[in-house]
Amino acid sequence: MTAAAVLLVKFYQTLSYAKSPIPNVCINTSGNHKLFGTVFVLILANVFSAMLGMLFIMYRKYEAYRSSLVKTFYRDGIGYFVLLSALALTNVIINFAPGVRLIFISTKVRTWLTKHY
Repeated sequence: MTAAAVLLVKFYQTLSYAKSPIPNVCINTSGNHKLFGTVFVLILANVFSAMLGMLFIMYRKYEAYRSSLVKTFYRDGIGYFVLLSALALTNVIINFAPGVRLIFISTKVRTWLTKHY
């Protein structure tokens, strides 16, 4: 997670801002989104490794237990990690997909800014 934090700081250093029509607010106009996507790749790897560790412990230590409580904990835990992985994967796809940015919103804001400033 340290590498993700370092890349996140580097991403924030690449951001540039413009004045917003709303007072005391600025708008992100550009930045290196590949760094931001790499942060989510690292988060996805971290979540995936935690899930594999949990599954390993489950099968090694608690396979003999047939308790419904243990089954519920692991079922819910696996569901939680699958949802976290899906969210991280969605963020990776959005950040690395070509042309998938909020261009329409960004264009509208830039158009408004150039007309009024």
